[in-house]
Amino acid sequence: RFADAKAAVVLTVGGAVAGLVIPTLKSYLDEDAAAHPTSWWTAMVIALFAVWLFSLLLSGIWAFLCILPFRRRGKHPALGACSHFHPAAICSAYSLDAVEQFTRDCESMGDSGLRREVAACLLIDSHISGAKYRRVTTSIRLMGFSSMIALLYLIAIQF
Repeated sequence: RFADAKAAVVLTVGGAVAGLVIPTLKSYLDEDAAAHPTSWWTAMVIALFAVWLFSLLLSGIWAFLCILPFRRRGKHPALGACSHFHPAAICSAYSLDAVEQFTRDCESMGDSGLRREVAACLLIDSHISGAKYRRVTTSIRLMGFSSMIALLYLIAIQF
């Protein structure tokens, strides 16, 4: 859940920065009479803008990958592995009206059966958390890179 919150912050910051930086390119390109330090300055500004935008889009993609529900071969990994402990597996295995059946099945498993499911759930959730943190870390790193490129771009359009 913390990785999801970090990914949401990355998306929010990315959207805010995009809203500020994107309009600057048109006004920069509209200045026909502006004298630039070199003949290739405008091409460099456009390249910086393109690299910034591409890295920002990649950062957003990785953030969305973090937020998306984790699936393995199209289904949640807890399904069938811990149907008496993990919420996703419980709702898949039992209807809302099957309270008595669910409690009977839990009691019939005994302590060792429930401990096995808890252990399986810990393993599954650990892998889900690890995948989410890898994705959000990549997203944050790309956001940092895009911020540095945006700074260079904003400095370059001053000339």
